[in-house]
Amino acid sequence: MASTHARRSSERLSKGQVPQISQRSSPAIIHPRRRLQTLPAFLSLALVASCHRVAPASMESGPASRSTRDGATSVAFTNATLIDGTGAAPRTGITVLVAEGRVAGIFPTGSRSLPANARVVNVAGKFLLPGFIDAHVHITYPFITRPRQDSILTFLFHGGVTAVRDLAGDAVALSALKNTARAPSVGWPQVYYSAVMAGAEFMRTDRRLTPVAHGLTSGEAPWLRAIKDSTDILLAIQVARWTGATGIKLYAELPASLVVKLSEEAHRQGLKVWSHSAIVPARPSDAVASGVDVLSHGDVLVLEGNDTMPATLAGYNSARRYAAVPVESQAITTLLEHMVRRGTMLEPTLYQNSRYGAFVQKDTARRALWPLAEWSYALTRRAQGLGVRVVAGTDLMGWPATDSLPYIHDEMELLVTKAGFTPLQALTSATLNGARSIGIEHDYGTASVGKIASFVILRSDPTVDIRNTRTVDLIVKEGVIHQRAWPAALSSQSLERAPLDSTRIIARSGVQPAGTTAAPQSEIWKEVVARNRAMEQAAGSGSMLGVARTYSDDSRIIGAGGRAIASGRTAIDAYWSAIRDAKTWQLDVIEVGGSRDMPYQLGRSTLVLRSERGERSVVTNFLIIWKRNASGTLEVYLHHYN
Repeated sequence: MASTHARRSSERLSKGQVPQISQRSSPAIIHPRRRLQTLPAFLSLALVASCHRVAPASMESGPASRSTRDGATSVAFTNATLIDGTGAAPRTGITVLVAEGRVAGIFPTGSRSLPANARVVNVAGKFLLPGFIDAHVHITYPFITRPRQDSILTFLFHGGVTAVRDLAGDAVALSALKNTARAPSVGWPQVYYSAVMAGAEFMRTDRRLTPVAHGLTSGEAPWLRAIKDSTDILLAIQVARWTGATGIKLYAELPASLVVKLSEEAHRQGLKVWSHSAIVPARPSDAVASGVDVLSHGDVLVLEGNDTMPATLAGYNSARRYAAVPVESQAITTLLEHMVRRGTMLEPTLYQNSRYGAFVQKDTARRALWPLAEWSYALTRRAQGLGVRVVAGTDLMGWPATDSLPYIHDEMELLVTKAGFTPLQALTSATLNGARSIGIEHDYGTASVGKIASFVILRSDPTVDIRNTRTVDLIVKEGVIHQRAWPAALSSQSLERAPLDSTRIIARSGVQPAGTTAAPQSEIWKEVVARNRAMEQAAGSGSMLGVARTYSDDSRIIGAGGRAIASGRTAIDAYWSAIRDAKTWQLDVIEVGGSRDMPYQLGRSTLVLRSERGERSVVTNFLIIWKRNASGTLEVYLHHYN
């Protein structure tokens, strides 16, 4: 049975009232012939079906992509010079054997017999190393349309980037991109993303957040959460985890006490904690003491030398006194030593600092910021020397329309030319340390036996000249070889996509319950109430297909990328047939929020299905958003996170 909170939430919504606070429920067991007692149950059914029937739209790289698995169970890259990502010296004349997408062996070429059906790829004179990881990207802003998101991911991949860490974006769009990117044949890097936690005023006023709120209110969206003393931290982190985030990003206007609570709870629930270097008013040392995994932006560490911290980001720039806080100062030295002890990684964003530093030097009114770039180079050099693990991240990525390669190559070059790294150290920052920052080092980051075979193969030696990372020849993604090319996706911006990239039901409007006493609300809420009552009637009669028809009826179901999944009554019925024989259905509604014109719900569904083969349990986390389109039709966006 649903908890009291869940029943009250359901009762408010069935009366057309908008929930003003988040609600959390314990699971409810729902049987096919029992009246539904929680409001959004129909949605979880829809998501279970979409999870099993809807595959992500494939973004093949076209003729440039070649699978190593066609007619072969393994592939051998022979005569390679191996740079394994650990910092070890290159090894020449090496064969890297790949089977089922993982590294099955590394040995001198000719020292072992190859499997009889292995495909042999001779890479003599070339350099094989782990794929690069850009540990600081923003895929959905300023790339706010799906075609542009496709383009930036394709651009990054063909520049040798095989994984990215997104540090503030639209989680609905990012989850869809992440799901598509999982396929080895798709020429995109693997996508890992964050949920942002910050003070309420920052969430309310920062203009960068609106484009990534997916139409919801910044600060209230599950992945853009305003945090204050009264916030249910456990719930906020659980919501972030259920949106598919790998970590939380602590950004701004949080006191040290909340930073500690957020970090501890995120780690308890298995999420990484990624932090802006100074979460003003919390200091960099406060973030380190709380146990955050990574600090971003080396230039911001200068604030550790301040006697007082600004209360908000409004005083952020004027508080940075580079000339007064040298990197050898006691405050910075103590901070860096603390980072070493706690294992806190530094992602300095040198390329972003070089660009911003050049920009501020054109402004005579901002002389205090002129040393920014040189200070950040020196800070990174000192951090490396003291033993802080440094991670390569750009914050800027690159622009497909104007750049030939992503900026991760510029980041590695600056680590060598400005921060004093050896080429091998710079390569490690963009491979193994990048994987560590995300928490995927058990599968990625080095070319090692047992790890996933995601490589970049270069024409020239980057250990002799770090600029040779730009000589990308091949990209290997889980054993699938991709030739470096300039795909058509980078020049074509004409592809039409669904406004919200998730499974979508376009439902007929006009269904109203008899004798309703709901108070006047927005049209969306009236229709939501009507359909919920119709859904309850169908469930009460034992018709699970009737529950599905309440929302899909004889209209259309549109999947990710705008692809039609089903249209018309016959196709719709076939689509939902998987739930006809549901035995039990457990629903956990974790949160209800949003506005009266664009409500959302977040939860988990566990559906036990019967078939000739027996019973199986299907678990799906889901986010649902209601929205009225320009033509007046109600659209129900069903997005699952598995």
